[in-house]
Amino acid sequence: MIDFTGDPKDFWTATATGDVVIDFWAPWCKPCKILGRTLEVMEEQGTFKALNEFGTASVRVIRVNIDDYPELKEEYNITSIPCLVYKKSTKEVARSLGAKTQAGIMEALTADAKEFGW
Repeated sequence: MIDFTGDPKDFWTATATGDVVIDFWAPWCKPCKILGRTLEVMEEQGTFKALNEFGTASVRVIRVNIDDYPELKEEYNITSIPCLVYKKSTKEVARSLGAKTQAGIMEALTADAKEFGW
């Protein structure tokens, strides 16, 4: 899991290639902390590979602290946290709001991705 700390202008480049799950969070948000621990476990176990159509490519998880990057919060229209945004290359294909179990996260992200035609 990568905590984004760069220039907001560089965020698009950081998320433009491959599959990326973006975790919008804040340090004062208890559900965000719970979700963060769940995401760490999922990443360690390789759970996110199932999002990839072949199950082989890695899916990067990038965390964005909305207090540090309000412009990214606005750009992605984040109105509630925690919020996960799943992108394939440059296209958003799914969102998940709130702290969820591993199964709940995967269900939300794959269901939305199917609606987007992925």
